[in-house]
Amino acid sequence: MLAATITSGGTSSVYAPLTDLMGSTLALVNSSDSVATQYAYDPFGNVTASGQNIPYPYQYADRALGSQLLP
Repeated sequence: MLAATITSGGTSSVYAPLTDLMGSTLALVNSSDSVATQYAYDPFGNVTASGQNIPYPYQYADRALGSQLLP
């Protein structure tokens, strides 16, 4: 997965995902190499996030979530 550029309040930030072997996003790292958000999943793919609220669509098994599905 490529880095994501997120714009909020007129400021853009770049985040790189750290993934496991299934492609699930475990964390998003900012341009300062600091973990901005961490994700945990239960066996059914339900997510628990901690850290900044970053609207990153690809989480469990590299699939887009809910209303953020691509055509």
